[in-house]
Amino acid sequence: MRHLEIIKDQFKLDYDSYDAWGSAMAWHFAVADYLHWALDSDTPSEWQYSPSPFGPDDECPQYQIIAEIGPDTEALEHFGNALHRFSQYLDSKGESY
Repeated sequence: MRHLEIIKDQFKLDYDSYDAWGSAMAWHFAVADYLHWALDSDTPSEWQYSPSPFGPDDECPQYQIIAEIGPDTEALEHFGNALHRFSQYLDSKGESY
């Protein structure tokens, strides 16, 4: 899993503890966009990702960080699954919007 630890570190640097849901969603959408558009890979169905007909949000800071790192599909799927579980946890605590 190429660059997984670097992606995790970047998430930690970018994480907003006052808006955990927003942080998780920003990264999750960036991961899904990058998997779909840059790596031409399917996202896991449980993510319920539907790509934009206008292409990736490549101006998003999180997407740009991922593009600079250049991770492989396996690392992004692993990280995306962790973000998915984290967002489910936040939702169960009523911290989603």
